[in-house]
Amino acid sequence: MELKRHSDSMLKIICPQCDNEILFQTRNNLPAECSFCCNNIPENTPIIEQKESREISGLTLIYQKTNERIEIGVEGKVLLGRNHMGKEIFSKILTWNGKEMAPVISRKHCSITFNEGCFQVLDEGSTNGTFYSINKHSCRSSPQVIEDKSILFIGQEEFLAIINYLEQTKIAEPKNKTDLDEVKKVKCYKCKKCGNESESLTIKCSSCGFKNTLIEVYE
Repeated sequence: MELKRHSDSMLKIICPQCDNEILFQTRNNLPAECSFCCNNIPENTPIIEQKESREISGLTLIYQKTNERIEIGVEGKVLLGRNHMGKEIFSKILTWNGKEMAPVISRKHCSITFNEGCFQVLDEGSTNGTFYSINKHSCRSSPQVIEDKSILFIGQEEFLAIINYLEQTKIAEPKNKTDLDEVKKVKCYKCKKCGNESESLTIKCSSCGFKNTLIEVYE
């Protein structure tokens, strides 16, 4: 699989409410709210530039009701829907319409494109819409840039978006297969607030209830 360079630098801000670091990709895409505490980010919050370069290997969407995953690569445009990628998950999402159980997700619901070093989501004329972040910005008229550990609502169903990177030390010209095999594997996820460990990555800690506090623990 071809890997794409994310950018020559990453940007971050420190949330003034919870002191967590929020990473994002361009100054034009300054987060409106903190992905950890969900409070609004003041416009005058200082932007910190991190001089580093990382390789993106893909995007993972985690359905928050079942922890099922959709793995998306970096090759062009991908369609999501009951007739496209993710159909095994989307076809099971139903709601009562007054007469019968009806599908929530459209056959061709939305698309995700990797372009200029970032993933973008665009609604493709779905019945129930596609929305980005806790504040549910519509993706119908224009694409929204997907930031790491952000929330994506597909037909009101909540998915956690995780951008996958190669380890920085493994980016520089691996000489053989052994170099690639040394990439660290995730053992579990640990809550930064209470220390509770979980086998799966979720928005809320199952112990203390805080959002986006789970971090990777490697083997």
